Amino acid sequence: MKVAIYGLPRSGKDHLISQLKDVRHIQGSQWLNERSNGDFPDLPEHEKAILRKEFIGFVNDQNDEHIVVDGHYAFPDKDGEYRVVFTKEDGDCYDKIIYLDAPSSAIIQRMLDSDKNAKYRSLEPKDIDAWKNYEIEGLRKECLSRNKDLIILDSDTPSLLEYFRLILSGSSVSLSFKVAEEIAQDIVQRSAGKGTICLLDCDRTISSNDVTYEFISLAGIKPSVPKDTFGDNRYSSYQFWKMAIRYSEVGEYDNFCQMAAGRAALNTALIDDVKGMSGCYFVGITSGLRKSWESIRQSCGFPDMIVGGSNINTDRWVISDMLKGYVAKSLKKHGKRVVAVGDSMGDRIMLEMADHSYVTAQEKISTSLQAYLRDNHHSIKQPDYNIFKFQGVKVVRSIHEDID
Repeated sequence: MKVAIYGLPRSGKDHLISQLKDVRHIQGSQWLNERSNGDFPDLPEHEKAILRKEFIGFVNDQNDEHIVVDGHYAFPDKDGEYRVVFTKEDGDCYDKIIYLDAPSSAIIQRMLDSDKNAKYRSLEPKDIDAWKNYEIEGLRKECLSRNKDLIILDSDTPSLLEYFRLILSGSSVSLSFKVAEEIAQDIVQRSAGKGTICLLDCDRTISSNDVTYEFISLAGIKPSVPKDTFGDNRYSSYQFWKMAIRYSEVGEYDNFCQMAAGRAALNTALIDDVKGMSGCYFVGITSGLRKSWESIRQSCGFPDMIVGGSNINTDRWVISDMLKGYVAKSLKKHGKRVVAVGDSMGDRIMLEMADHSYVTAQEKISTSLQAYLRDNHHSIKQPDYNIFKFQGVKVVRSIHEDID
């Protein structure tokens, strides 16, 4: 397996790799410098590009069982722009692409202490945040175009080392596209030939409230735990794996799931609306509590099935933002028309992959999703019965009328 770990200078890539077991570390910058007699930083861009392609050829030729390469996606350029050094060959080469998302404050301090990175000492936290977000978004697009998973790691060393062990072992928690294909095949079989599949996020979509946070409150988990885990809209499989471990540690897990389900405030306007679609099979896909939502499904008879995973001891997988998107993509490959409904950045990829997409907001607006929809071209719409309206998003009277 060939793994690339990206991140800003001084994010700790070398330190992380030094702690990994049973891997061979190939240092890209060292290889490039050796091939250019130490002059790589001063070479013209076209010569750098040639050497980078030669480096990928070298990596492809290696036969070690597990190879880890540290790399860079982009560097700040003039006028607030970025110079992308990631290549098509990079994206094609690696089986796993990881981003090490170190705290911006830590990166700045390390840059201040490093003569090597003196040119970045004037950067402020907002500049580091923007740089990281640019790289993550760029890498996400590269991964989506290749059906790969972008895994975003934090600085929780024990957790990220354990997760890396799972990556190397081929655990399903890090195989978003493969799992999504399995889920899509199951949906196709269950849908009994219906031509349209409606994928609905669960918390704050099928329900107006967040059932997962009801569970968190009942279980005595501090609200800061999910906030810190998913900070800055990091919704990769690693973050959901961490939460699945935390949920599995709750002593009365089943009881609290049932109690949380009882607190669900169903979004009846949405449910009644989508039920108007003819020939449609309804799938609730949740990154939250599968057990709670299965209980809700059984009690109210909607949706037709629940897809989810949130307990590392009992569930087969975790549902990341990319996995949701890949389910939509795979269903389309099976010839299904896909309708998607969601409320947050965790649903964004699913919404972009679907044929028809809608955002909902009954309790509050997701400010991060609002910002994304404002700044990016899209065809996402919203129903008129949303209590809160997303600015700049087309309003339709109802989803089923818009579809049919």
